[in-house]
Amino acid sequence: MMSSSRLQATRGFNLVEAAIVLGVVGLVIGGIWVAAVSVQQNMKLNQAVTGTLTVVQNARRIFPPELAPGNHTLTGDLTTMLLSGVDGFKVTGVVAMHPIGTAQDGWNPLIIEIQPSFVGLTFYSLNKSMCINLISRVTSRFRDQTNLINASADGTLYTTLPVSPDTTALCASPADPTDSNSHYVTFAFVR
Repeated sequence: MMSSSRLQATRGFNLVEAAIVLGVVGLVIGGIWVAAVSVQQNMKLNQAVTGTLTVVQNARRIFPPELAPGNHTLTGDLTTMLLSGVDGFKVTGVVAMHPIGTAQDGWNPLIIEIQPSFVGLTFYSLNKSMCINLISRVTSRFRDQTNLINASADGTLYTTLPVSPDTTALCASPADPTDSNSHYVTFAFVR
């Protein structure tokens, strides 16, 4: 026959111990989830920053100033040509889409303009954090090497580059004051 001390040692976990273990596991999984979301957002932001340069380079190649002197807001096949080889960007129907922002399906409108003196890109449907990160990263990364003329956030023009993420009024007024995810950023590059 077993002694009572030996029986107690082989009983296993009690309900309180199991609840503590489940709570700790839940906290670990929650921490991993938050980190994974942050990494995914950062990856999409990096795609948008790198993709911006690729779109501008494609625009300069397809529409050199001497061949296309007019104003163009691009849709359809021309947009598809500009976005070919641009990681993270796509064309849905006739609308260019960028990978960052707040749309439910994960894709947000991107307007590409070819003007006589510049190539413009406008990213729509951004929350305040993405608005600030996008404008500060693009202006600090590309201001010297790609002839970035200026940038604007929510209609406020910035000609002194790079734009610091600490700028007080940066991304302060969304297009729709009732929608915190209606910020937009525009970049103008020399054509």
